[in-house]
Amino acid sequence: MRLRHFSTLLPVMTLALCAGLPAVAQTTQARPLAPAILVGYYDARPSCWRDESGQPRGIFIDTLNLLAEKNGWIITYEFAEWNQLLDGLKADTLDLIPAIVRTPERDSFAVFTEEAVMTDWGEVYAREGGNIRSILDLEAKRIGALENDFWFSGTGSLKDLCVAFGIQPEYVYFPDYSTLFTALDKGLIDVAAASNSLGLIWQPVSRIIPTPVLYNPIELRFAASRKAPGGVALAAGIDEAIRAQREVDPESLRNILERYAVPVRKEYETPAWVSMALAALVAVLSAAIAILTRQAHALGNSAKSLKLAKGKLEKILEEKDLLVHELSHRVKNNLQIILSLVGLVEGENDDKSESALAELREKVYSISLIEEELHARGAIDEASLRSFFEALTERLTVTCTGTLPRFSLETDFNEAILVPSAAIPLALILSELAINVMRHGRGNDGNIQARFRVHVHEDGSGEIIVSDCGTGFPPGFDVMRTPGLGYRLIIALVSQLKGKLTTRSDGGAEVRITIPRVGWTLSLS
Repeated sequence: MRLRHFSTLLPVMTLALCAGLPAVAQTTQARPLAPAILVGYYDARPSCWRDESGQPRGIFIDTLNLLAEKNGWIITYEFAEWNQLLDGLKADTLDLIPAIVRTPERDSFAVFTEEAVMTDWGEVYAREGGNIRSILDLEAKRIGALENDFWFSGTGSLKDLCVAFGIQPEYVYFPDYSTLFTALDKGLIDVAAASNSLGLIWQPVSRIIPTPVLYNPIELRFAASRKAPGGVALAAGIDEAIRAQREVDPESLRNILERYAVPVRKEYETPAWVSMALAALVAVLSAAIAILTRQAHALGNSAKSLKLAKGKLEKILEEKDLLVHELSHRVKNNLQIILSLVGLVEGENDDKSESALAELREKVYSISLIEEELHARGAIDEASLRSFFEALTERLTVTCTGTLPRFSLETDFNEAILVPSAAIPLALILSELAINVMRHGRGNDGNIQARFRVHVHEDGSGEIIVSDCGTGFPPGFDVMRTPGLGYRLIIALVSQLKGKLTTRSDGGAEVRITIPRVGWTLSLS
C-alpha cells in the first residue's frame, strides 16, 4: 500500500507562500525529514518518459528535479499509462502529473500550475509516402491516438476538426505514444495524432513524416490532485519555485528545453516547411468556409450548426496567426545571415565582383543543404553532418579543374546532438574551410588532400580540425589580420559559437577551432 508523503509538505509550503519565499527558506539545521512528492509520469517524449534502465527522463522531469534540488523536496516517480494517471488525480493516489493540458473538465479534479513549462501544438503524422496534404485527405483513414489525449479529443483537437469538416475516419486507440508510433511505423494505421515535440523524437528513429495538418497551439503544465488536502498549496509552491528560478537563473530552464532540441521563445527553431504547410492549411480552411457558406442557403435546418463550425474555424485561424508569428523568427535569422554575406561581398573590388558573387552562391547553397538536413531530422547528428559534407564536397569537386581533390570527414559526437541554432554557423565554417583547401591546399605533386575532423568531447565541448597537404601558411601569417573574405567570415562564425580559432603549418596547413559547451549548444542523449 502506497504511503502518502505529501502531508508533510503542506505546512512547509504554506509557510513559504505566506512569507513570499521558496519552501526551502523556512528550513533550519534541525528541520525534519525533507517532504516527499509522489509524481506519476507517462510515455510522452520529450516531455517525460521512462528510459531503458527504468529511470524517468524528459523536460518536465529535469525541471522538477532542478526545483527539488533548490527547495529541498524529495521526489518519488511512478510510471503508468495516461488514463491511469488521470484516475490517480481523481482518487488522490498521486500528488502530481507533468505535461498536462488544462481543460474545464480536468479543472474538476486537478489543480493546475499557472506557470507553463513549454508550448506545443498538435500535428498529424503519416508514414513516408502517405500523401496526406490536408485534413480532407483523412477521410476514411485509420487515425491512431490516445483516446483521452488533448491533441485528439480536447477542445479544438483533431477530432473536432474532423467533425467540423464532415470527415469520417476510423479511430484506433492506443495506451501510450510508444505503441502508437510503433503501429504507424509498421503500417497498422494510416496516421497518428500527437504533438510536435513528440514528432521531433520519433522522426529520426522511424519511417514517419509530419504532414501539413497542424492545429491548436497550447501550453503544458503540472497538475496536482484537487482532492488532496495540500493540492492547491503544491501547485502554488511549484509556481513560486519556477518564478524564483526564472528570476535568479532563467538560462537553467531554457537550457532544459534546448537539451531536448525543443524550440524556445528567444530563438524559435522550426523547419522552413512548416510555414508553407500553414499557408496551405489556411487556404484549405478558407476554401472550407466558402463551401460551408454556399451550402448554408440549401440547409435551412442546419444553419445554426454551420455557424458554429465557421466560428471554430475562425478561432483556429487566429491561433495559426500566433504560430506563424513565432515561426517567422527562424526566417528572419536566415535572412539576416544572407544580408550579412552580401554586405561582405559589397566590400570587394569591382574586378572581383563576379568571383565574389559565385562565392556568395556557394554560401547560400551551404545554408540550403544544412536546412534540408534539419528538415529531415529536426537536429544535427553525425549522420546528418556526413550527408551535408558529402553533398558540399561533391559540389565543390565539380567546379575543380585538373586533378580532383580528395576530402575525408571523421566524426565522433559521443551520441550528442547539435540543436538547430548551431547548424548554420557550422555549415558555413566547413564550407569556407573546404574552399580555402581548394585554393591553397595543393601539394608539390599537384594533388589536393584534406582531412576534416569534427569531435564532441564527453563534457559537451567541441573541436573542428582541418588539415591539408599543401605548402602551409606563409611566414608571419596572422589569421586575425588577413584581408581575405573567407577568414573574416570564419572568425565571425566562430565568435558566434563562442569559440577560438588557431592555425599552424606542419607539413601543410592546419586550422583548429575549439568550441565550449555553451557555444556548441549540445543535447546529450
